[in-house]
Amino acid sequence: MFTKESPLRFSRLKMFNECPAYFAANPSWAGASQDKGTAVHAVLLQDKKVTYFDRVTDSGKAAPRNGRHWDDFQAAHAGEIILSRGDYEDTMAMAESVRANKDAMDLLRGPGVVNEATVEFDYLGVACRATADARKPGVYVAELKSTKSSNPKHFERQCRQLSYHGQTSFYTLPENSPNRTIEQYIVAVANTAPYITTVFKLNAATRVAGEKMVRGWMEQLTGCLASKHFPAYSQGIAELNLAYGDEDDAV
Repeated sequence: MFTKESPLRFSRLKMFNECPAYFAANPSWAGASQDKGTAVHAVLLQDKKVTYFDRVTDSGKAAPRNGRHWDDFQAAHAGEIILSRGDYEDTMAMAESVRANKDAMDLLRGPGVVNEATVEFDYLGVACRATADARKPGVYVAELKSTKSSNPKHFERQCRQLSYHGQTSFYTLPENSPNRTIEQYIVAVANTAPYITTVFKLNAATRVAGEKMVRGWMEQLTGCLASKHFPAYSQGIAELNLAYGDEDDAV
């Protein structure tokens, strides 16, 4: 299933952990795009321009993205990312917040750093590819994340839920060795005012947890590939428990 021409990405590995059956049925799934998060990456890591389509109808509502005016606007802004005005303002404020944080910019755009460079490698016999937001070869990887809150106690919960430590660990696989530790960082910027940026360094215990997570998922994946069996969410009757001990855990 995975070859040098079509290697495994972390987003696909995370889908496998969610449900092997869904993973097997959606081989080309690439994940959903988030306008502001995608735009902030483009501004900070690719030096791309963003703009907004602000045309309104005679009734004062936002004009649809179709018709002659939309076609003309697209042509005039070819190569740019086109957002709504609200998303544009948020995106630019988020980018300025990150730029104002020296630690963040050193990690994302400092000397020797390469942005969004794809590294191909083999892990447990599976062809893989990793595209970190920022990589200083032999030293660290860093990811830029848009988030509702960059408050450490809230963002830590988001990291666990979205397996960010697994993602950064996956990105270090091509370079890690018994004699070399590749550091892992996350630059988190809030997507609402005042757009606070917080820089996180994953500690040793978190790196180990991420590495174990990735290896466990990969071992399950190789087993499914070998058996050609990809189970669904549950093999029997699943228990539903809504008696949360902590209301913050409810989604």
